[in-house]
Amino acid sequence: MVFGTRFVQQPDSYTAENIVVGLIYALWAVSYWLQFRVTSYKSIMSINIGFMVFLALYVYFIYYPITFLELFVE
Repeated sequence: MVFGTRFVQQPDSYTAENIVVGLIYALWAVSYWLQFRVTSYKSIMSINIGFMVFLALYVYFIYYPITFLELFVE
């Protein structure tokens, strides 16, 4: 996250954008944690499919979480 923002100085801090990317990694970690908690293959696949659908919707509508977070952090 930080590596890509150090090449050129930006006029804004992009705090909300970095938080949204961090939340994607946090959701990824939660999905892995849930996979270790369940024992059946069917449950693991349902967690993976649910996570992929949620992640696709999250990235598609990413403008709204960023706009919401900008009210508080920027």
